[in-house]
Amino acid sequence: MYDNNLETFRKSINFFDNIENKIVTVKKECNKICVRQIVRGSILFKDLKKNNIYQSELINLDFKLSIDGEDIHDESYYVKKVDKLEIVETEDSEKIKISITSVQNFDIPLQNKIEIQLFLLEELEDLVVRLANELVIKDIKNSAYKITILSKDLDREEVFNSEVFNITTFSTEEQLSGEIFSFVNNASLEEEKLNIIPHCLTEKFSIKSRKSFAINQLSKIFEENKNGKLLIHRKGLKCLDTNEFKFSFGECYDEISRLNLFVGSDERYYTEKLHIMRKNLFDTLDAKEEYLNAYFWGKILDLTKNDFYLFIDDAVANFLSEKKDIIKEQYTLSKELTNQITTLTKSLTTNLIFLITVFVSKFFIDGLSKHSSTIGNISLYLGLAVSIIYLLLFLLSGDRKLHTSFEKKLKLMVNEFPKLYLTKDNLLVKLENNITTPELNRLKRIENFSLIMYSIIIIFFFIASVCSLIEAYL
Repeated sequence: MYDNNLETFRKSINFFDNIENKIVTVKKECNKICVRQIVRGSILFKDLKKNNIYQSELINLDFKLSIDGEDIHDESYYVKKVDKLEIVETEDSEKIKISITSVQNFDIPLQNKIEIQLFLLEELEDLVVRLANELVIKDIKNSAYKITILSKDLDREEVFNSEVFNITTFSTEEQLSGEIFSFVNNASLEEEKLNIIPHCLTEKFSIKSRKSFAINQLSKIFEENKNGKLLIHRKGLKCLDTNEFKFSFGECYDEISRLNLFVGSDERYYTEKLHIMRKNLFDTLDAKEEYLNAYFWGKILDLTKNDFYLFIDDAVANFLSEKKDIIKEQYTLSKELTNQITTLTKSLTTNLIFLITVFVSKFFIDGLSKHSSTIGNISLYLGLAVSIIYLLLFLLSGDRKLHTSFEKKLKLMVNEFPKLYLTKDNLLVKLENNITTPELNRLKRIENFSLIMYSIIIIFFFIASVCSLIEAYL
């Protein structure tokens, strides 16, 4: 397909007597990215009459032909345009402006590999730069592939492949590296242009473009960009005026890319790495303009790596310490629950023994007093009264709702501890499910059982008392 397109394109521009310019444009239009390659020039009117430059395959292959500022949609339109020029007595030596445009549209966000057919090799760098300046990172984050630019005119010995663009002489698929894929999937960066992605360009591209892309990356690394002045705030203010940078600053591009990749490819610690890097940058920037050479940015990367690893070591130590504290808190809560269960169980057991003793005493008293059961009945009334008192104490003292205070404490731990500690795993959930919750459920069961037992005993003594009264009257 590409070979046919290239042949048709070349055949068409061969009719040009003079080529004025060749340009590439890249523009977002609705949910598409539109790539146009345009050749503008002129042809003598006598040649336009003699050679039918209209080719049906030109239009069929999504090329556009324009003569004297008018788009030619089909061959009949072409003939009418030539006749129109003859009617106005156009001189044979007069130059007629013509242009041929290649139009390629791609849906965004990109879902899979895309392949851009390049017909104007001399505009390769311009195409790459325009794509990187027009697309944002979220436009490519759903695709694991590099953007392929296909050109048969490319010297096979020249390597233009970058971490974002696969520039090749044959159709092929090439995936993004793991670090770059992580970088473009960093949610904090998805609204940024592709030009901040590390190693977007290789050394084969001009120093001018590499300088521009290096500054784009620095704009994200620094805290502010005011009209080309990059600012970083700490206990003071330090500034880099990129307007004064020479083209040679492009030599720093690779080192700045490495620094940017180290920071941006780790979404989990992106904020921490960025803070550490900015601190080192603030402490290291001075008036000696060392930042104009690549060594300076390599030094910033080394300092940032060292400080970050120290931060991780401290974080791990704190994490282990905090884990012990969390486990200790959970076990303490579990122990409190166990003690409460034991206390509630002992209280219920003691009360039940007393009430059973009161009930049994009725029969003992009735045995001693054979002529009257009045004294024995008093023990039933006493049992009923004491049972009611026990139930009221159980309800009013809060023993019936003991579990609620523990539930609130447990909820507070689960919700607030992650804010206070570094722990990000499911340790709290595991401790809650395996240690605290089982004891909390036991406490609820004891509370319910106590309520049921007190209620049953009250009903029992009430029925027994009523029966004794009926028996006495009979």
